[in-house]
Amino acid sequence: MKLKIYFLFIFLVVFLSSAFFSYLEKEDERLIKKSFIQKAKYKSDEKNDMLKGYIAKLNMILIGIKDNKYFKAYLNSPKHNKDITEHMFLSIIKAFPEVFQLRYIDLNGDEKIRVEKIKNNYIMVTGDQLQNKKHRYYFKDTLEKNEGELWYSKLDLNIEHNKIVKPIQPTLRIGTPVILDNKKQGILIINVNIDYFLTKFIKSSSYQICIVDKDGFIIKAKDDSLSWSRYLKTEKKIFSIIKDFDPNTSNSYKEGIKYYYTAKLPLNNEDQASMIIKLKDGNIEKELQTNRIKRLYYFIGIFIIILFMVYFVYNRRYTMFIEDEKKKVKNILDSQESLVIMTNGKRLLDCNKRFLNFFEKSSLDEFLKISSCVCDFFDKDTKYLQKNMEGMIWTEYLCKHTDRSNKVKILDLHSKPHIFTAHISDFDIKKGIKIVTFNDITQIEYLTNHLEDMVSKKTTELKELNKNLEKRVEEEVEKNREKDKQLFEREKLAQMGEMIGNIAHQWRQPLSTISTAASGMKMQKEFNILSDEIFNSSINIIVDTTKFLSNTIDDFRNFIKEDKELKEFNLIFNLKQVMKIVKDSYKNNFIQISLKADHDILLKSIPGELSQVILNILNNAKDVLISKDQAKKFVNIEVIDQGDKVIISIEDNGGGIPEEIIPKIYDPYFTTKHKSQGTGIGLYMSHKIVTKNLKGNLYVQNTQSGAKFFIELPRNIG
Repeated sequence: MKLKIYFLFIFLVVFLSSAFFSYLEKEDERLIKKSFIQKAKYKSDEKNDMLKGYIAKLNMILIGIKDNKYFKAYLNSPKHNKDITEHMFLSIIKAFPEVFQLRYIDLNGDEKIRVEKIKNNYIMVTGDQLQNKKHRYYFKDTLEKNEGELWYSKLDLNIEHNKIVKPIQPTLRIGTPVILDNKKQGILIINVNIDYFLTKFIKSSSYQICIVDKDGFIIKAKDDSLSWSRYLKTEKKIFSIIKDFDPNTSNSYKEGIKYYYTAKLPLNNEDQASMIIKLKDGNIEKELQTNRIKRLYYFIGIFIIILFMVYFVYNRRYTMFIEDEKKKVKNILDSQESLVIMTNGKRLLDCNKRFLNFFEKSSLDEFLKISSCVCDFFDKDTKYLQKNMEGMIWTEYLCKHTDRSNKVKILDLHSKPHIFTAHISDFDIKKGIKIVTFNDITQIEYLTNHLEDMVSKKTTELKELNKNLEKRVEEEVEKNREKDKQLFEREKLAQMGEMIGNIAHQWRQPLSTISTAASGMKMQKEFNILSDEIFNSSINIIVDTTKFLSNTIDDFRNFIKEDKELKEFNLIFNLKQVMKIVKDSYKNNFIQISLKADHDILLKSIPGELSQVILNILNNAKDVLISKDQAKKFVNIEVIDQGDKVIISIEDNGGGIPEEIIPKIYDPYFTTKHKSQGTGIGLYMSHKIVTKNLKGNLYVQNTQSGAKFFIELPRNIG
């Protein structure tokens, strides 16, 4: 009777699954459309961010010229400064391949400076070839703008003498008024060949993208025969492709089984252009077919599972099978070199043979006689995992922080410490029961600490050298320059020690990841459940992690290269590189670091020496915060652009510097650290580098949170 009920249940499941299958088939198109709208919105946001970045780069050309001291000098005295200004215009147009014309036009509409690129030749237009543009729309529209405002033309084709230039040049014009002493002097305007950017803009592997203006004329499409329809008189409008299309709204349109999505471009010009995003032909049909197959496999899987459930319920050998499986699992766990346990965080439920050998016990029951949980043997060193962390038991803490390299120091029965990495399974065997694997890294930790001892030994040797060097400085003032050089080299060595520590921090987590992936594959192989997908995924993790380790070495090697060359560089990129060096050291000490900057900033200075100063201040801040017992620790970096100079501020919440010692912190050998931790020359050399080599200023102020260092740098020290 019961068997008949089970078969009836199976029939009912199959019937309901078939009905549900049919229902999902009808719902698929609606769900795909919803998914398309979401993905298309993300794609439109991505493309608009791309356009904003490109326009911002072009804007910087005009802003840079307008604020340039040589250009201002030209406005005051055109005869004496014209040559250098023309040379600057020529250099700018060569530096930006997409710009094919750059002009300065005075208040009367006369072109005063005009540079052109014609067939890869750069031409300075002079004499009678200069024209009057006072009646052109772009001159009038740009001149009406206020200080700091920019004018953008329509996206059109370059026209000379009322004829479209061949081959066609898709053009965007950007202009801004030139104001000196609160008086308008004229305008600056650039002509940009926008075709290369628009081609990249509409490129997509999954979508077909085109751009239309407010009247529905196609500006740019993958099929060039449809592009620039307003100007080439092809009369190709989007209305002929999509009925009821409205470019003034963000919406989706359906034509058969093809979906369209439209979004406004963030370009404030007369076009009021929009982008239209369409899934490539065949994608929807392919997705419908893929979903259909997935559902079929899903329902077949459910049916097979139900059959197996019935089979095991009525199979007399079910109990024996379970027992055999338990023995098999036990044998696999016992073969592992790692310590593997099953626990609810408070009580040990099972363990492998390696765990019992570690505690010199022959069985789980024998271990439970001395302790109910392995956490009773955790060392109380707070640098490692504790029995209770952040108000949670240790297993809950591991589940919450799987992204960290969680280390634990376990004492054996002879109180000898062993250091392990703790990895917890991401699934529950039963509610609240987890599998935890402890990988022994005692030898690795020993090597790391030994490396730090070597650095400490070198630091001690440097201290002795420092005493002798100080005496020589006092006796021979005339050799001050040689003394500074030696101090600088010593600070570099001290920073090398910090570098080694940073490398150690960055390597620990990847090494643990490789070990975990390899152990996982071995266990799954012995269970005979290692699929190709899991194997390939694990191999990819190991390969990617190995590449990360290699890239880490390259990053540190590039950073410590001697770079005293005066050159132009991106300050924001430079700061991010330094932050990348200290990232893992900060992360492992639970310190948050952030960078605030409104835009990229170009400096002409010495990037290597500036990086050395920033790194020294960040390391000092880290040392202060490590010594503080507080829940939240942070370091905030902010960059303020003041035109002819830039201010970098670095603030921590470490409590600040006593006011009475602030005047002494730049003295050589003055330090508040223990002798084994600092030489007292870091800030001295940093101050000397900033004031002497970088022509700037370095000072510190206390805030409500802590100490805030300021580095003032000129835009150009050349």
